[in-house]
Amino acid sequence: MSGGPDASATGELVCMIGGSEEEVDRLRPVLDAVSCLVLHMRPPGAGLAAKLARNLITYGSWLAAFEAQELAEAAGIDLLKLGEAARESDKRIGGATRLMFRTTAAPWPAGSDEGLLKLMRSGAEVTHNDLTTILELGAELGVDLPLATLAERRCGPIYGFEGDI
Repeated sequence: MSGGPDASATGELVCMIGGSEEEVDRLRPVLDAVSCLVLHMRPPGAGLAAKLARNLITYGSWLAAFEAQELAEAAGIDLLKLGEAARESDKRIGGATRLMFRTTAAPWPAGSDEGLLKLMRSGAEVTHNDLTTILELGAELGVDLPLATLAERRCGPIYGFEGDI
């Protein structure tokens, strides 16, 4: 289950459950009573794996936000205003799950839509350029940015491409 204390109190948890169809169907009335969404993740144990993967998104995002705060603070930026800018921007461009629209994390297969590939490659190039500039600013300000370093190295795979962009 995911959603935290507020969602738990209002019956709006997101349930990710593994098991057979029969097992999930048997539990569905209970799950429906405490949640706004029940997702059958398939085999036993898949619910827990999905919950952990979902939490990785959260914790990775929090680490990214922390690194951003360290960089912004070193540059003399008001962190409350940065937070406001990030929240408003996320409303328009999406957040950490923006690129989670594919059925695989593998590289794009041959024959993929050329328009989509062009759009994704463009996004990867912008991301690479931004991260390079972020790392340069961090070095200039003496701020260690290990997550940004890793993200820059994995720019291609993030967007579904092998190797460097």
